[in-house]
Amino acid sequence: MTVKLKRSPINYMGGKFNSLKYMREHFPTNINTFYDIFTGSGTVPLNIKAEKYVINDRMPHLTELHKYLIETKYEVIYDNILHDIDEYDLNDLSGDGYYRLREIFNERNNPRLLFALITHSFNYIMRFNMSGEFNASFGRGKCKLGDNMLDKLRGYTEVFNKGNTKVTTKDFREYFDADMYKEGDFVYLDPPYELTVAVYNENGGWGEKDAEDVLSFIADLDSKGINFGYSNTLESKGVHNKLLQSFINDNPHLKIISNKGYLNGVPSTRKHRGKDVEVFITNGKETI
Repeated sequence: MTVKLKRSPINYMGGKFNSLKYMREHFPTNINTFYDIFTGSGTVPLNIKAEKYVINDRMPHLTELHKYLIETKYEVIYDNILHDIDEYDLNDLSGDGYYRLREIFNERNNPRLLFALITHSFNYIMRFNMSGEFNASFGRGKCKLGDNMLDKLRGYTEVFNKGNTKVTTKDFREYFDADMYKEGDFVYLDPPYELTVAVYNENGGWGEKDAEDVLSFIADLDSKGINFGYSNTLESKGVHNKLLQSFINDNPHLKIISNKGYLNGVPSTRKHRGKDVEVFITNGKETI
């Protein structure tokens, strides 16, 4: 029976909802602690069963929002957002209340207000400028609190509101010690993709040295028998990720799965030339 995938109520760049359709079956069945080092929307741990979760991101606004949703009961979040919709008149199609709330949030940095904003922002997007200010435009009636968003929120809280989830705001390298993990843990890494443009890797935010360090870390995890999963693009718009290809060539024992189908050993992307080829690399031996 196919299990329906859950969507996160946080719409953040790089979400892995579609990727999970080909990744999910390659995660281990029994996981003690699931570590998501670049969590983003939290979509991956949301859909992978584990005893405990550690979700991390270096983006404070993002992790504070996760903490608010994780530490607050669904009913309280629901009451809060109804209050905020009324308080700031977020259903007014002029957008005046939305933009007033946006100014207030950028002064106070309150995650409760941020959630009210993203439930009414264009495409429900969560976006910040280089100064760290929320700058998503108003959804103008098309994006508002409805059953779909409430279903996402309910599914999220059902997984993470059990006292089993820890949220951290650390530089990813603070997790780069393979000895801190135990047998039965799973470490998932979905770092910024070198071949695509994103806020995370603009203006020197992510470079080749960072990518090299991530690959070195997962090699260390593998050598110590810790299960891991790693996502990246192997090819984008005709440009090949040579660093990742070299890593794949050097580690033929790892399982390579792509969004174009299962690839054993070195992926062949000839028939997909010019298209994005995303890969999931893992050493996990069990499957769901």
